[in-house]
Amino acid sequence: MNTIWDVIVVGGGPAGASAARHAAGLGLETLVLEKVPFPRPKVCAGGVSEGARREMGLPLPRELIEREGRRLRPRWGGRHLDVTSARPFVYLVSRARFDQYLLWAARQAGAVVRAGGDGGEAGDAGETGEAGRVTSLAVEPGRVIVVTPGRRFAARVVIGADGVRSRVARTFRRELGRRETGLCLAADVPASPEQRRPIVEDGIEIRYGIPPRGYGWVFPKDGHVSVGVGAARYGFNRPGSELVRHLNGSSLPSPDGVAGGWNLAMLQDRLRAHLVPFGGIRRPVANGRVFLAGDAAGFADPFTGEGIRWACLSGRLAAEAAARGLKTGRLSRETEGYAEACRALIDRDLAWARWLTRLFARWPEAASSLFFRHPELFEGLLDVLRGELTYRRLVLSLPARLLAAGR
Repeated sequence: MNTIWDVIVVGGGPAGASAARHAAGLGLETLVLEKVPFPRPKVCAGGVSEGARREMGLPLPRELIEREGRRLRPRWGGRHLDVTSARPFVYLVSRARFDQYLLWAARQAGAVVRAGGDGGEAGDAGETGEAGRVTSLAVEPGRVIVVTPGRRFAARVVIGADGVRSRVARTFRRELGRRETGLCLAADVPASPEQRRPIVEDGIEIRYGIPPRGYGWVFPKDGHVSVGVGAARYGFNRPGSELVRHLNGSSLPSPDGVAGGWNLAMLQDRLRAHLVPFGGIRRPVANGRVFLAGDAAGFADPFTGEGIRWACLSGRLAAEAAARGLKTGRLSRETEGYAEACRALIDRDLAWARWLTRLFARWPEAASSLFFRHPELFEGLLDVLRGELTYRRLVLSLPARLLAAGR
């Protein structure tokens, strides 16, 4: 611990990579601790919204984009529509490659990264392939001690970007409960040309109401299709059965042919589960020398499940607050300022997304029919994904949009 870092970022996903890149770019000595080696698989549909692309503050290289989404196929009951927008609203990527790119950008900005499997730095002893796995933290006067297997690090500020079950968050906040999180069950399924023919190749397919209080998706990728279901964790007791039910009502035929249908055995070796925090709930996101960002802070869209946009935004805000606090010596004021910025720019709008989520949860078929059959409402949803419209403005404009749709 001869070195005291300005900032230690725990977690190298989009929130951590964003925080590290901005912190290093602001001249802070920055260390990223990540428990697994990159590239690594990530349970995610792999949709980067246009709003997230804007918030990244980086170009999204063409080679990372597997599909550019301009079409949406919503399904409800026995019906479906194919609706097309003139502009893309989502980019479909491999999360392993996308996250590696963001972490590479952090390194290019000057951040030092220690990840599982690195084997440690020259002269280290006792490294066991867990170089970046944080086992404990201790807040002391003037610094935070971060402990990994075989090493102890000290920092003036710690930014926790270590996911929904954040160890950093536990230093001052309880773990998020079942009513505050959603569960996603997803699989990447190889698909033959015959299987791919019925699906939307330049867009995505979704169905609200399967599972109850959630939705299912079919996202085309290079050489495979990402499928999954997500819903409020409370009461979501049979995710495997709901995924099969969603697939059997989707446009993706089973490997045995349209008549054969899907079953859980076809997906068993590919299934991955992941928790998603519901944003729009006021929670502590900073305390003293510790900031939280991304899923660790609880920032994910309760309506779409999107987390990348808010991860990049909160990571940047945390880095900027840390830089100001360390420069002025008024870290406590910046801690409060960060919490207020997150409320103003993230949680207040995601609270409106929670209203929309409840609408679709209670009346999935009626809400789907209403929003997707009327271009004024459909384009409003896409403008939210593009970062051009807030949920608040969308919800408050519903009466005017419905009147326009009726003319």
